[in-house]
Amino acid sequence: MKMSSGNGGGFLTAKNAENNSIVTILSEGEWKVSEKYKYPDGEFKKECIFKVECGGKELLFRMNKASRVAMIEAHGEESKDWINKRAFIRILPTPNGDNKMI
Repeated sequence: MKMSSGNGGGFLTAKNAENNSIVTILSEGEWKVSEKYKYPDGEFKKECIFKVECGGKELLFRMNKASRVAMIEAHGEESKDWINKRAFIRILPTPNGDNKMI
């Protein structure tokens, strides 16, 4: 999958997604070292990034653990099997309530 090192453009986020819309998974995903998120010990976090189609656009999507678990329960542990599968987007508040997440 071609990755962008830009400022987040091209990513599906809670700010540019609509609740209850549908995404189609287009890639098996890839673990990528984050350029901006770190653990308390200073080590950079890894992000699980998939190419998806949403609203006629190809976008990248950072899949959090809850999303990965939901996909595993629905489609199995092998992410290659998720290609062309569809999923609903649910937009929820973050634990601190300040932002929203998919």
